[in-house]
Amino acid sequence: MGIKAKFNVNDVVRQATVQAVENVNRIMFNNLAFVGEEAVKIAREQGSYKDQTGNLRASTGYVIAYNGNIIGEDGFDPSAAKTTKKNRDGATGAKEGRELATEIASQHKKGYALVVVAGMNYGQWVEKRNYDVLTFTEASARILANELMSKAFGTAWTG
Repeated sequence: MGIKAKFNVNDVVRQATVQAVENVNRIMFNNLAFVGEEAVKIAREQGSYKDQTGNLRASTGYVIAYNGNIIGEDGFDPSAAKTTKKNRDGATGAKEGRELATEIASQHKKGYALVVVAGMNYGQWVEKRNYDVLTFTEASARILANELMSKAFGTAWTG
């Protein structure tokens, strides 16, 4: 007389695998969202340029994509504009930033992508004039992402 299991071992393994994948996906999304939020905060606070229209700061935001599909976003806020000029509300910047980030993220068809942008087309021109738009933000975001991924998975992020 023996003991017989009332469950299928393959079902248990399959369920454990599904649960492990869900946990990894949750951790990845949460870590990337945290890095994105910090990047937007840094870009808006540390940006050394003066807002003329409010659009450059308002265009700052991030999207998270998985296999080319957008699964999260934040930033792109017209109220982030730091200008006192009338009729300068940052709405154009928020719209253009979101569109640019979505376009870039959709090109990453495999795995996760975190895309942080200052989405106005003149952002590079501002950087070339020795004003920080995203340079410091990018370096800070990479360091933070590596720290978080190393703690979560024991390895650095190669993004």
